[in-house]
Parts: sequence; structure tokens; C-alpha cells
Amino acid sequence: LSLLINLALVVPVILGNVMLFVTVPLLAERMERHTTFAAKELAIMLKLIFFQVYNSVLASFAFTIDPSIRLFERAWYTVGGALIANILFGDAIFIQVILDWVRVGGIFSRFCLAPRAKTQLQMDRAYVDEADIYLAFRCQLAGKFIVLTLMFGTAIPLLYLMAAFYFWLAGWIDRTNLLRHLAPPPRTDAALTRALCLYVFPLSLALHALAALLFFSSLPAEAEAALSHTAGGSVRAGGAPGELAPTDFGSGESPAPPPLPP
Repeated sequence: LSLLINLALVVPVILGNVMLFVTVPLLAERMERHTTFAAKELAIMLKLIFFQVYNSVLASFAFTIDPSIRLFERAWYTVGGALIANILFGDAIFIQVILDWVRVGGIFSRFCLAPRAKTQLQMDRAYVDEADIYLAFRCQLAGKFIVLTLMFGTAIPLLYLMAAFYFWLAGWIDRTNLLRHLAPPPRTDAALTRALCLYVFPLSLALHALAALLFFSSLPAEAEAALSHTAGGSVRAGGAPGELAPTDFGSGESPAPPPLPP
């Protein structure tokens, strides 16, 4: 059942993220009517961070539908924790490399649309890869990594290594894109970094502390359950709880010690 739930959640998570990438910028551009470009970038970044984190956390908690899986216990880490790790690994490799660095849309426009343009101006516009809201997209992905890594890193330390790899690769990709591949981005202010430092990062620390309490509070309950299971195995089947099971040394009353060597 857990495997089926895991497979059933992969497609909704992917489709949900793709729908966010498409609809949020369109709504910000056509319906929200922001007065400045910085305000539009900030709205896009905060919405994408919130909904992607919500999407990932809700998907990982959905495994508790299985009665044999309890939240933050050993069985949950093999499915829900693995889902969080797979999401961050996919973002670090697929989204960052394929979408942000290779930029399939820009390649298609440059080699398929530009040669078929009717005027030189249309060809130039199709050939140039505009930056537009590139900074907002990069910051929202960084914010997602910060929130999920700090929230689940106490129980899954591997996420810290994934986050370190992501930010190391992100610096190289951003330098390459902004200096070589993209047109200069529109003028903006420090609203994105200010929001990350004043709101996203402190909230991530609060979630980190809360999640750590939940993770460590589940350890005594799991240890007690394992101890009771082990103690129950030594009780004779069908006997009283205080009656010992038959052993190699006796019939069940009290085990006899082994004979001493001569």
C-alpha cells in the first residue's frame, strides 16, 4: 500500500509544481497589476515558496493513510522521508540543470522560431533569451531548499548535503546565465533578498525547532513499543503475561544455569 501511495503521489507533485510555474507568473502579470517590477517579483517568489513547500509536506504526510505507518516513526522515513529527499534531489538536478541552465524554452525559440521570423526585429527578439523574472524563480527555489532542509534535516541529515550541493551548483549556474546566456534583467531592488532574510529564513528556523521536538519526541514511544514487542515474544503462547516461555534449560518455570566446567 505504501509503494502504491508513493507512486500515486509522484505525478500530482510534478503536475502541481508545473501548474504553479505556469499560473503564478500569469496571474501576477495580468490580474494582480503590481505597480513595480520588484513587487511582482516578490509576490511570485513568496507564492511559489509557500505552495511548493505545502505541496511537498502534504504529500509526505499522506503516507499516514496506511494504518501501519505513523508520522515520524521508522516506517514513515522509508516512504515520506524518502519522498522529501527525492523532491529536493530532483529540484537540484532536473529543475536547476535542465530548466534553469540548459533552458529548453530558450533553445527552442532560438533554433526553431528565430529562423522562421518574417522580420529582423522578430528574429532578434526570438533569439535573445530574456531574463525577466529569472531572479524570482531562482530565489524561490533557494527558499524552498532552505525551508525543507531545515524542517526535515534533523531527522534526515542527508538533506544538508543535498542543500550544500544545490547552492554550490546554483552559484556557478547563475554566473553563467547572467553573464553569458541571458539579456540583462530589469532593474529591481533588494526586496527578494530582504524577504528571504527577514521572513523565510526565520520561519524556517522556527519550523526546524518545532520539527526537531516532534522527531525526538517520537523516539521514546518507538523504543517503548519495540521493548514491549520484544518482551511479548518471551511470553509463552497462551500463557499468563508473567509466565516465561520454555527455554533450552527448563520447561518454563525458571531457566537453570549452565553447569560449571570441572
